[in-house]
Amino acid sequence: MALYINGVLKPPVDAASLDGITANFGTPGAPQDGYQVTYESNTDELVLTAPIVVTVPWTSAVAPVETRTTDATTTTIATISTTTDKGLALQLSISATKSDRSATVSWLYLVTVTNAAGVVTVRDSLALGPTDPASTIVAAVTPVAFDVVGTSVRVRATGVIATIVDWNVSVIAMIGGA
Repeated sequence: MALYINGVLKPPVDAASLDGITANFGTPGAPQDGYQVTYESNTDELVLTAPIVVTVPWTSAVAPVETRTTDATTTTIATISTTTDKGLALQLSISATKSDRSATVSWLYLVTVTNAAGVVTVRDSLALGPTDPASTIVAAVTPVAFDVVGTSVRVRATGVIATIVDWNVSVIAMIGGA
């Protein structure tokens, strides 16, 4: 068994070499995955500690969502919740595929959103695409739009008359603001 104290490898450990060092593992029971043993020099104890949890400045990605349109009705294809007094930088990957798989179109969007004391505003959006602007599954107007309902941002898509279109959207949301 090897023993590291403050990152320094100590000589091979056996029961005799631990004489005088108390093992303080807190609540009885086996340690859980990810727990570590640290040496507390001020108390001369080995202490079981929980793993370090790193927080990152973005929310987890919204799982890809698939929605079907059958006509030119505008339909919500994703809803993204916001955090009060934070800004959001959204990266969306959107695709529209005819149900018979004879055509597909995709876009990348960057969208900025703010939530100031619960008032949500879509600030701007930048689109890369569509990948096939001549495709028959792209409406004459831009088929993707963003709006606000409550404190959430909706991604809205407009289908094509008498055409079944499968819409897929995945979202990465980066939260800004202290």
